[in-house]
Amino acid sequence: MHIDNPDASATRYGRRTAHGMLVAAPLSTMAGHFLPGRLCVLIDMRSSFVQPVYSGDTLTYRGKVTQISAAVQVLKVDVEVTNQDGVAVLRGGYKARVMPMACEAKSS
Repeated sequence: MHIDNPDASATRYGRRTAHGMLVAAPLSTMAGHFLPGRLCVLIDMRSSFVQPVYSGDTLTYRGKVTQISAAVQVLKVDVEVTNQDGVAVLRGGYKARVMPMACEAKSS
């Protein structure tokens, strides 16, 4: 149903859909570049695919920090991905550990 037009047309979606992991993969980029950014390690990621994504869709990724644990340097981020019509296609999130910089680790 992802790459074969005849098979996809027989599904409830009526046409080819994107692989869910292609939609979820940018969550890793979101963690590594934006929330929290450099020097983080993903320790948990979850995704619920709530609507199909089709070829040509434009997706918007929004993350919100919902928990900060300074003691273990972990952030919890909830994520919602919407298409060009504002329809949620993925809901999920991740936990990321912020690693201390090498110069900070040496000075402690």
